[in-house]
Amino acid sequence: MVQTALQFTLKTQQVDESFSQGMVTSSLLLLLFDRNRISYAIIDKQRQKAVALKDYHIVSDSTQSDSDDYKPGAFTQLLEMDELLNQLQPQQVILSVYSTKHSLVPNPLFSKDQLKDILSLTSRIKDDDRFYADAIHPQMHIWCMLFRKSY
Repeated sequence: MVQTALQFTLKTQQVDESFSQGMVTSSLLLLLFDRNRISYAIIDKQRQKAVALKDYHIVSDSTQSDSDDYKPGAFTQLLEMDELLNQLQPQQVILSVYSTKHSLVPNPLFSKDQLKDILSLTSRIKDDDRFYADAIHPQMHIWCMLFRKSY
């Protein structure tokens, strides 16, 4: 895996003064990863209020960059440069990874041994794809599966 130098362009930023004044004691970090974008929200859990929103677009220095791939090391680099993320110690983190290759499967139809077969019903898959599955919620009995290209 080759890690290239990345640049980030901050497209959107909103920070509530209660957050910048240190008044948030219990926080939730919501992260959304896309191929060329990382967005996040910080939620004050006590007041159930968004106190910070940021949207970064990722620009790679590499001319060989494949826009279909996620950028290796992007979050680590962003974590080091973003002053809010760098100091944040959230009580909870929720991560979402954008993928056009995914499926929701009811529990009675789900089998970890059949991930590739199940996903092939809704998406084109390749030999080097990796497969992941996770229960969305224990009481909903629905699994979310996705896959991505191998690096």
